[in-house]
Amino acid sequence: MIERRCPHCPTRLRLPEARIGVVACPECGTRFHADTRTPNDPLADAPARGTERADLRQGTRDWLAVRQGLAMASETPAVLGVSPYQNQAKLRAAKRGDSGFVNAAMRKGTAEEPRARAAYVERWGGMRPAFLVSGRYGCSLDGLSGCGGEILEIKTPYRGRAHERWALAEAGRATAYDAAQIQHQLMVSRARVAYLWVWDAGARDGVRVEILPDPEFWTTIRNAWREFWPTIG
Repeated sequence: MIERRCPHCPTRLRLPEARIGVVACPECGTRFHADTRTPNDPLADAPARGTERADLRQGTRDWLAVRQGLAMASETPAVLGVSPYQNQAKLRAAKRGDSGFVNAAMRKGTAEEPRARAAYVERWGGMRPAFLVSGRYGCSLDGLSGCGGEILEIKTPYRGRAHERWALAEAGRATAYDAAQIQHQLMVSRARVAYLWVWDAGARDGVRVEILPDPEFWTTIRNAWREFWPTIG
């Protein structure tokens, strides 16, 4: 038998060796992917559950300054080399203080976020924005449930249902870059589950995708950031 820690609570589960699949914690009910083919505990050096920084308002100078020194979930796809929107060179420049740019798609996503969240809340229940920090890792959440066990990530594709996000969401999947961002959020928040809400602004409708914690992938995220930080200079 192999021990694996629950990503949401301190419980240690004893699992059969050489298996991979979804297991459920008997204490808190969290379902997560476990791979007992690997000998090392993927949570051995993981950051602790993040604490909320309610003093930081999104978009302010202080918020931007704190983000600059953290490994942010939205930046993880670039660090992993899977982002179609940002590469490591652009991220290095941002971490050095260059402001970067905001395109039409980004402006649309920002403008639609409150409407998308309101539609989600009406259908699925309460969520509020939150900014969490754990050590040198951080995440800006589009939604955090009252108990902290559920988180929300909103995506508003510029082309609506013509974007690959919509087709994948209808199939119950996320793009590689969205999945990477959300796994970073799960690592910091230690939520039991994340929901990706793909919002069609024109139709005023969305598709929800459930994403479970994947502690093995969290190891990939941490290793990638360890390699990236020294390259900033």
